[in-house]
Amino acid sequence: MAFYSLAPLTKQRVMQLKHSMEKNLNALGVLGRIYLAPDEGIGGINCQMSVPLARMDQVKNYFKSLESDFGKIEYTQGMEDTARPSFEKLRILTKKNLVATKHDIKSNELLNQPEYLTPEQWHKELKEKKEKAFLIDMRNQYE
Repeated sequence: MAFYSLAPLTKQRVMQLKHSMEKNLNALGVLGRIYLAPDEGIGGINCQMSVPLARMDQVKNYFKSLESDFGKIEYTQGMEDTARPSFEKLRILTKKNLVATKHDIKSNELLNQPEYLTPEQWHKELKEKKEKAFLIDMRNQYE
């Protein structure tokens, strides 16, 4: 089970979430890596977990209880019952930025909802751009 969410979290809230996740997810037998970052950089959560199938609903309910922090979570699920989990333990790490970048960007800058453009408008705007454009392709491999 995996997901990420960009969210403006304070350092204090990141530490509260870290401790809560360590307690609650360990109790549910969750293994994996969770990265948390505060809003002084690109803040939010990036999560890759092995979850016992019998505990899947409980784990989803736990993260649903954190919607005020992360919004509605859309999971990328690879449902496979394996003899051995993909991870050996649960590691919850705090980072300066959720996404590595050379630029000084904050999560609230990325959360601003842009104006919707048709494909034609998109290409026209790119052609008219007088300075270099910095594009990030966030699609999954299958997209």
